[in-house]
Amino acid sequence: MTVACDVSKLSDLQNLVDKTLEAFGRIDGLVNNAGVNFVQPFLQTGEREWDHIMDVDLKGSFFLTQYCARQMVHQEPKGGSIVQIASVHTLASLPGAGPYDAAKRGMIGYSKAVAVELAKDNVRVNVLSPGLCATEIWKDIVAAAPSEAECLKFWNANIPSERLIAPDEIAQACIFLLSDMSSAITGANLLADCGMTSQLISKEPYVAKGGTVKSSMKSMKTGNRLTRTATRADYE
Repeated sequence: MTVACDVSKLSDLQNLVDKTLEAFGRIDGLVNNAGVNFVQPFLQTGEREWDHIMDVDLKGSFFLTQYCARQMVHQEPKGGSIVQIASVHTLASLPGAGPYDAAKRGMIGYSKAVAVELAKDNVRVNVLSPGLCATEIWKDIVAAAPSEAECLKFWNANIPSERLIAPDEIAQACIFLLSDMSSAITGANLLADCGMTSQLISKEPYVAKGGTVKSSMKSMKTGNRLTRTATRADYE
């Protein structure tokens, strides 16, 4: 079943829930995966950009969670599992991502509150935070680089597993959180990032540019900066 929905409009969200109930009679699981992003310097970010991200990423997920949870706590047997798709931006950031970071971290905040509130009704709420995935967003990142190979080399230096995440891997994590295999897990933020947020600094100084750990530590002692935001200049 497919239902067209603008998640920034509450009437569309309610229609989505109504159509689902008409077709299936109950709601056992929800994956909030709708999201938008842009990169813009903080000092140039306007109200329009802020509102757009908040409407889709935060307000949309909040109210769809609410509408589905209302059904979950009243159906028999009561209960269900809700998964919020956030991002590694819930733990770390990049310049120009302020509104996106605020929305994704807000998602964690309300999800923990809802998880605590609805636990007595057998409703679990968890957050899944992916790293860099091979999706349309990756195509946009590649478009800013001289080549996909150079882009991969740069980003792999920041990812311990040195690879992109396949969408199917995120889907499998969602299935786990939706299923009874995770029956004791609620209010959690599960990272699926190939180790990205566990790595202190980029491997780029001694891998991508052919240096050594010794030379990189010397560079650190002299005050040189080792990690940077990926821009076209970084690839040149």
